[in-house]
Amino acid sequence: MRRRSAGSSLTLTGRGGIVVILGGGLLAQLVGSAAHLGFLPGLGFVVACAVAAATTRGGDLLTVVVSPPLVFLVITLVSEFLGAIGEPSVSRSMLVGVVTTFAARAPWLFLGTVLAIVLAVPRGLPATLRALRTVRPVAQAETGADRGAGSAKGAGSAADDDPVRWDN
Repeated sequence: MRRRSAGSSLTLTGRGGIVVILGGGLLAQLVGSAAHLGFLPGLGFVVACAVAAATTRGGDLLTVVVSPPLVFLVITLVSEFLGAIGEPSVSRSMLVGVVTTFAARAPWLFLGTVLAIVLAVPRGLPATLRALRTVRPVAQAETGADRGAGSAKGAGSAADDDPVRWDN
């Protein structure tokens, strides 16, 4: 996490946003199961998706937007495994639990994913997608000779900002 220069709010990396979704969703799932509140896991997942999309830095918004279905699967598998401990057949209990959880909470998954997209679009998701489309493949990248002192790009170019050098 990094602090923004203006204001007191935090900016998360893409991985931090995924951790927020995973932690918030898993916490809501565990509290909802213990308190027998069927709506709490879904609501907690949606809120975690919204918080992650609202606090993740612009360059990592794509990561946060595409990850909610996978994170939801992980949350479901963990919670169903914990619920299946002590059952006569853990695998059958998990299978039934995962299928019924996905059937019952699919609207929450859809809502969390759509809300993350809606919140990420005004924060710069289209620019991130455009930048992703303009990245050149490695085969078309500049050669080491093009980066010399006589290069028109000079110091501080995008090639010099890349910390990974493939031509060493």
